[in-house]
Amino acid sequence: MTRTVLVDTGFVVALVNKTDPDHERCTAVWGDLHARLLTVEGVLVESTHMLRKARNGPAAAIGLLFDSAAKIIPASETRARRAIALMAKYRDVPMDFVDAMLVVIAEERRARDVLTLDRRGFEAYRILGRERFRLLPEQA
Repeated sequence: MTRTVLVDTGFVVALVNKTDPDHERCTAVWGDLHARLLTVEGVLVESTHMLRKARNGPAAAIGLLFDSAAKIIPASETRARRAIALMAKYRDVPMDFVDAMLVVIAEERRARDVLTLDRRGFEAYRILGRERFRLLPEQA
């Protein structure tokens, strides 16, 4: 059975931006990854915005996700309402809407693994209030 892995913004940015301090760690994980990839539209928006000044940055971020066959899970009213509830629950962490949507998708798909550099957030968040995420790449 193929495992499901969520993709967060910081990971995409580090993978595309060769000058990012986490680029090599992310590249190593990406090269060894054999998984079903899921993300949300907000990751596309944030990644392209953060890479807007990098040469071909936005196109590279979009290409990376689509070429990897990552499934972009759309927002729905039900998902957005759950995300808002999670943002209230984790307001002290804090949690933004994109992270909340990734947690919603993790709950729906029973996905524990997440490609992220947001250790503070994803170490605090819980799937269905109980289960911890497994963060990739692992701590350096």
